[in-house]
Amino acid sequence: MNVDLSGEVLTGQDIGFTVVLRTSGGYTITIESRLTVESPTGTVQASPGPDTEADLSVHLGPLAHHRITAADVDTAGGLDIKFDGGTRLHVDPDEKYEAWTINGPDGHLIVSGPGGGLTEWPSDRQR
Repeated sequence: MNVDLSGEVLTGQDIGFTVVLRTSGGYTITIESRLTVESPTGTVQASPGPDTEADLSVHLGPLAHHRITAADVDTAGGLDIKFDGGTRLHVDPDEKYEAWTINGPDGHLIVSGPGGGLTEWPSDRQR
């Protein structure tokens, strides 16, 4: 599934027990599970939390004001986002928990459910 995030600019982020990324067009990407960030400064694999906040900040912090060049969601529940400058963020589905969600500005919601798979709610315009 191709998620229409291309061209969105990362405008905000919170890193703690979850990773929350906000975009210029009003999308919110929330990651609650193990993620991989491959950046020019290296690669980190970590689950969000206080013990990994510093490592994740080193790799995600520099993405402020960077543009998303591609975003894909696979039917198993994986998420892959590429940014200009060469950084890639990937989240696999989680066996027990929701791995990530994408909330659109129009109410469109995609959730990677426990054990994999996707649940999707249409936008307010499609209801």
